[in-house]
Amino acid sequence: MQIVAPAYVERLLIVGANGTGKSELSFELEAGGNYQRAIYIDHKGDCTPRPPFTLIKKPDERWGWRHRRIVYRPAHGSHWHSDAGFEGVLQRLFHQAVRAYDHKRQRSRDPFIVVIPEIMLFGPRSQKVIGEMASAGRKYELGLWIETQRPRRIPVVVRSEAWRIYAFPLGYEDDELEVIKYGKGRLSLDAFRQLEDSITKDDPHPFYEIIKRTQQGAQISIRRCASLELAA
Repeated sequence: MQIVAPAYVERLLIVGANGTGKSELSFELEAGGNYQRAIYIDHKGDCTPRPPFTLIKKPDERWGWRHRRIVYRPAHGSHWHSDAGFEGVLQRLFHQAVRAYDHKRQRSRDPFIVVIPEIMLFGPRSQKVIGEMASAGRKYELGLWIETQRPRRIPVVVRSEAWRIYAFPLGYEDDELEVIKYGKGRLSLDAFRQLEDSITKDDPHPFYEIIKRTQQGAQISIRRCASLELAA
């Protein structure tokens, strides 16, 4: 199954119950996108994209932040693992994107993507900054990919700004209904049931790709995709 890696300006929302394949999909897309920089903000502590990547535990590890692929994983119990700690790091990344933007040439000198493996783990202050990234960061070529098990409960701006939604089987009907809204009549609860019923050993992580918008404008499309496998 071929999926084109997103441009920096695109916002991704990847939804699905635990273990359905959300992280594997984001790893595959990021690895195939040849992005200048990719930064995973690892709240839970188990984010392991395809090597090589640089693991950073504190925001003052300045040399580490220069690497191309980064997993930021502050220690549990530390200030940097608090809502205020994540807020500070996310705000700094947003400001970096603003400073790197060349208004004359209308492009960034240092475009990058930020991947949030599970937005529901972050507190309200961090989520507010993520919302600002979603709504204002596109102009500065700050890419944003969000994963969640509960799309109904995440900030509205994150859902509304998503250009693409990748929907794996969900655990709650209200979350399925939330995703269905963006299909504009082309997706249904029956489609989610069919997705669950189609899971097999050869296709363990099926999902729907919902394209809400492209760089050419609004072009709604929905397709059922088979599992993607990470290369060895």
